[in-house]
Amino acid sequence: MNEVTPSKRGAQREAEGIRFMMRQKFAAYSMAKLTPAVVAAYRDERLKTIAAGTISRELNILSGIITYARKEWGLPTSNPCTMVRKPPTPQGRSRLLTKDEESRLLDELKPVRRRSPWMVSLVKLALETAMRRGELLALRWENVNLEAQTAYLPMTKN
Repeated sequence: MNEVTPSKRGAQREAEGIRFMMRQKFAAYSMAKLTPAVVAAYRDERLKTIAAGTISRELNILSGIITYARKEWGLPTSNPCTMVRKPPTPQGRSRLLTKDEESRLLDELKPVRRRSPWMVSLVKLALETAMRRGELLALRWENVNLEAQTAYLPMTKN
């Protein structure tokens, strides 16, 4: 968490995940004693309360930690995460707001407009482009071409 996570774009989210995992039962195991059965038990317990995608992300973080320890610190152990089946994640959604839903959303933003006059415009741009919040907030005028009606996003999630 101290050596690798700060250099990642998703550092804050990963650090939160690591801090959460550090409070779990399996965190009491040394890496040498961590087995696929222990990791699978953690996965199964978490499946009772959270979505499969979250568990997959947690297992990816744990696997990355162990791989780093093996490569950089010479930890002589295998990575038990590679032996554990990740839960199947549901298909992604592909849904647009109906005209009624969009109208209701924009109506709800009217009180907010007094505090932030840009909110309605941001939401409309997000609806038209499917840009994420971070992409919207990082957008700079030098990356916007009003004539061509395009926006260049130099840094995106995928």
